[in-house]
Amino acid sequence: MCNPKDNMIDDLAKRDFIVFAGAGASMVTGIKKWRELLGVLNRLVALKGVNIEEIDPLHFPEIAQMIYDRLENDGRIAKYYEAIQECMKPTQCSWVAAHQKIIRASSSIVTTNIDSVFEKAISDAIENQPRWVPSGQRLSYQTLENLDVEKTMDPYSVTYLHGRCDKKEMILKTCDYFKYYRVRNGGAISGLEKVLKDVFCRREGIVFVGFSFGDRFVLETFERGFNELKMAVGDVKGRKDVRPEDIKHYAFFENPFEGGLDYENWLIEKSIDFNPDSTEKKDAIEAEKLRKHERRLRDINIEVIRYEHDKHIEIESYFEGIYNNKRRLHDFPGNEI
Repeated sequence: MCNPKDNMIDDLAKRDFIVFAGAGASMVTGIKKWRELLGVLNRLVALKGVNIEEIDPLHFPEIAQMIYDRLENDGRIAKYYEAIQECMKPTQCSWVAAHQKIIRASSSIVTTNIDSVFEKAISDAIENQPRWVPSGQRLSYQTLENLDVEKTMDPYSVTYLHGRCDKKEMILKTCDYFKYYRVRNGGAISGLEKVLKDVFCRREGIVFVGFSFGDRFVLETFERGFNELKMAVGDVKGRKDVRPEDIKHYAFFENPFEGGLDYENWLIEKSIDFNPDSTEKKDAIEAEKLRKHERRLRDINIEVIRYEHDKHIEIESYFEGIYNNKRRLHDFPGNEI
């Protein structure tokens, strides 16, 4: 019987899919993390009583808003955008082999990142013209200012859902989220929300790479779209082209426990009545959070594929497998990255 990873590779080789990239997909290039970006921004205003290192990630947009408001009051708002652009420049490399292996298997990239790592990887691939890039292929991208769900499937394209670092229209601070995620706050659906729901609720697959689902706005939009689809089943006015069972997506998650601990079965087998200060107790609490998180994803047909702790290179092998299977099925040429 095939394991989940083999099933995923076989499944995605047979159908079109997009890669939904999160911040983790770009960190290897030296782009600053969310917390590091806030640290740089905070040095422009030095918010009193705020220790960036201790801030819960859920409150990052609030801190960004406070910094923006202070700079705006001081007439220095240009510094906000200059700092963001500087932080989004790769310091280690423009891209790594994993980026080109990802775009070789699926050239359509959708991202909530504001960096242009995947765009650069696609551009360089087109310029260098390996055999797997069709002759005459061009790069395209769309950003938050004007999103079209159909363009998310365009070959060799990048869709910037939360904006691009060289634009002023981007989603970082609280008011940005409130502006573009209106339904969550009792408003009419925005263009961004519609694109997210439409991308999620179709037969084409999604592979989430480096995306933690910590952005509750994105996850809740997916859940809302999936639940609306379920409610529409049997409704003559509902969608007839796609059913909930037609939706099948995948998310790569690093196992945070060394040794490849299967934390779901481990929790079933063991009691969590440990010494409160013991390592096992702390692991059990973290494992329970992960189990609940994964169940929430499975409820909307996202299958979690766990790779070993600190073995990010596994992701490359998955996309190589998908591409090689596609070559066998469709008989098209290819070469090594």
